[in-house]
Amino acid sequence: MRTVLAIVSTTTLVLAGVAGCGIEDPSSAGGDINAGGAGGDGAGGTKGGAGGWASGGTSSGGTSSGGTSSGGTAGASGGTAGGGGTAGPEGRTEVCGNGVDDDADGKVDNGCECTAGTVRSCWLGPPGLDGVGVCHGGQQRCEPGGSVAVWGFCVDQVLPGPEILSNNKDDDCDGTVDEGDGRCEPTAETETGLCVDGVDNDCDTLSDCQDPDCAGATECAGNTCTDVEKVCWGGFDEDCDELVDCDDPDCAADPSCHMGPCPPGQTPVYNERELPRVPGPSGIAVGDGEPVMPVACGSSTCPQGLVEVNRVGAPKVCVPPPPDCNSGEYATYVGSTWRCEPPCDLEIQYGYIFAFKRVCAGEPQLSCPSGQVPTFHESQEEWVCAPKCNNTTYDIINYKGTTVCVPC
Repeated sequence: MRTVLAIVSTTTLVLAGVAGCGIEDPSSAGGDINAGGAGGDGAGGTKGGAGGWASGGTSSGGTSSGGTSSGGTAGASGGTAGGGGTAGPEGRTEVCGNGVDDDADGKVDNGCECTAGTVRSCWLGPPGLDGVGVCHGGQQRCEPGGSVAVWGFCVDQVLPGPEILSNNKDDDCDGTVDEGDGRCEPTAETETGLCVDGVDNDCDTLSDCQDPDCAGATECAGNTCTDVEKVCWGGFDEDCDELVDCDDPDCAADPSCHMGPCPPGQTPVYNERELPRVPGPSGIAVGDGEPVMPVACGSSTCPQGLVEVNRVGAPKVCVPPPPDCNSGEYATYVGSTWRCEPPCDLEIQYGYIFAFKRVCAGEPQLSCPSGQVPTFHESQEEWVCAPKCNNTTYDIINYKGTTVCVPC
């Protein structure tokens, strides 16, 4: 099994492009990450608008500061004007109470004046999801601040989150409960004593009598021998040939019997990286090129043949090892399955609707059919083809000259 031991490094991020909810025209959807900046701050130069933040946006006489549709004005004796990004976030509507300068006018929550002490209902999540599943709105109080009172944060609202399996709740508020792409969160360390509830209680991908923990349970006594050893960990002889787990030739190629470079007594431990949430508009930033879920050897309470996975905001899980990945890809545990993912080449900045979450991603290398564009799916956390967004739940971004959509 090819296992990569990675050390996470910290890099300075460069915001690629920004769009805001409420912009209907992709031509005003923020700067292109590879386009030049708005223009040179050379002697006498005029710098451009607030759109680009582009890498490579330094003119030969000054530094770019964003993109306008026509680029900046060259300095009289400075360098030539930058290439210019696409138009900046013009026409964005200010959203009251989210702490973000949505319309990019340099002021937060302007136009949100109200009478101090009054209270109103609020919902800052995706349109149409208030009251769906666990999602519900909250309340805003008008708070005094400076010369005028403005609406405060929307408190007690519940926004969409990752779907959690087997909790009988619609956590992502899509109208479906416990769908297959949800995340398993363990409610017990083993399946022992829980062998007929139809739930994978320990999140090892096996439930009830399929789990070796239930091998001696009376509820599972009627199970017959299988043709081959199907589960190569857990100490149960499924095919009744008196060869258990990795001692059975059936398991010769199983990842559980090839745990990588870890010495005896240690287990591969996969730790999901946590990217800090940064309030601000949605966008795309340059990543650091490191694995999303680096692995290291360490002590673990996981049973022999399983690896430990630690995810942000979720309990530890013990799962079968990942499959081998191609060169340039890394094993990443997403939802309840292993995926081979590219390194963190990009960082996707979600907007206020999805609580400013930041997620690592690879390049959007998709060839989408007519009418669809590469879209970074909020819960699947991967690029998919979808109809072009309209700056409501997803924002339009001009990335390397291509229209893509990211969560708002």
